[in-house]
Amino acid sequence: MNTILAQLLTEADNTTHDLIRWLAFIAMLVGLGLEVYAVVKQVPFDLQSYGIAVGAMLGSTGLSIKLKANN
Repeated sequence: MNTILAQLLTEADNTTHDLIRWLAFIAMLVGLGLEVYAVVKQVPFDLQSYGIAVGAMLGSTGLSIKLKANN
């Protein structure tokens, strides 16, 4: 299991951690946790809107990291 997580959360060398992959992994866990909470407590939660917002955040973060690396 640790090998699988290492391959998912690191770059091609499997040792350098990738910020965007970590953020996506954490956002996915939070989204699923919020969805479970919403079902158990019977409160409204829109996973699609959450996903769109997280996608926009990850996209802008990745773009800003790429643009900063070019300077």
